[in-house]
Amino acid sequence: MPAVNVLFLAGVVDLKVVQKLKYRTKFVDEDVLPVLDATLAERVVVWGGLSDLQVEKKIDQLIEQHDPDAVRRRRGAVRQRDITIGDWEDDIGTTSIWGRLFVTDGAVVKKRLTVMASGVCADDPRTVGQRRADALGALAAGSDQLSCRCASPDCPARS
Repeated sequence: MPAVNVLFLAGVVDLKVVQKLKYRTKFVDEDVLPVLDATLAERVVVWGGLSDLQVEKKIDQLIEQHDPDAVRRRRGAVRQRDITIGDWEDDIGTTSIWGRLFVTDGAVVKKRLTVMASGVCADDPRTVGQRRADALGALAAGSDQLSCRCASPDCPARS
């Protein structure tokens, strides 16, 4: 979306709006994008005082006007939300997990796991990835903290 990008680079449009545009226009037909980009560039400059939800509604209204099929495609993607745990090819002692969440839910899960993984001391022997994986297990078990696995009895992260 070159016209919106010019506004972003000039500081007229903030990153949060650009990210919303990127996400919400994902299913717009490539032939429609130039027209939608021009329309958005005209209108987005006055959206600065709107709430996130209001901005999303404005974007969605313009998408629906220019490419109604994009709305249908996005709704189809939303309906495909699912989480799958385990696969026949999993290594012994581990289980794969994959799926699709709402973007907002994915951001919350990612942030929560990162916070939990960061709550152990520097001597914890696990990698960051291992700590995030262990944090998901702890979260599923009802804990909001990840236990430190260092060997120190004076560990500041031990509860």
